Amino acid sequence: MKEKNEEDTFDINTIGLYDAEKDRKWKERAKIAYAEKKGQTSIITAMLNNGMSQEEISRMTGIKLKEIKKMGLS
Repeated sequence: MKEKNEEDTFDINTIGLYDAEKDRKWKERAKIAYAEKKGQTSIITAMLNNGMSQEEISRMTGIKLKEIKKMGLS
């Protein structure tokens, strides 16, 4: 039985399915990360437009000041 499982693991069709699933999951995580980043950017922009400093935003959101500065929204 063990030999059969090892053969199945290296079957070209199985490997292709695994790669497709791995790719699908990676793309889904990338979409979520992009949406979160875009949401953060919108919130930070609104906070800056309402007179908050980058330091205040960092303290309130927990986002590192370095990351806020890297967004280039000031």
